[in-house]
Amino acid sequence: MAYERQRNEKYVKSAGFKCRLLDRYDCFACNEMFTNMKLFDSIIISDYDILIAFGWRKDKWIVSLYTKEDYIDVSVIAKFFGGGGHKQAAGFEWKGDIWNLLIR
Repeated sequence: MAYERQRNEKYVKSAGFKCRLLDRYDCFACNEMFTNMKLFDSIIISDYDILIAFGWRKDKWIVSLYTKEDYIDVSVIAKFFGGGGHKQAAGFEWKGDIWNLLIR
């Protein structure tokens, strides 16, 4: 557990960045596909509406959305992009330019 926590903290510092989604939500994103919300334990989650983990697989981006905010349902956002999930954790596939999705 301590190793995972240290690894996540280092990874978020080196591969994470602030961005916006749909020009509405303040987000923190990290280029890490095989993860969960624990990846973001080292940042102040309350500073962001949505946490985003993403990664390239074959011919598309895999995008995971997480939130702790009661007023946000990330499954609705994921459905908008053709995906699905739950209120606090959802995802979708993106074939376009990831930087067009994640406005910095």
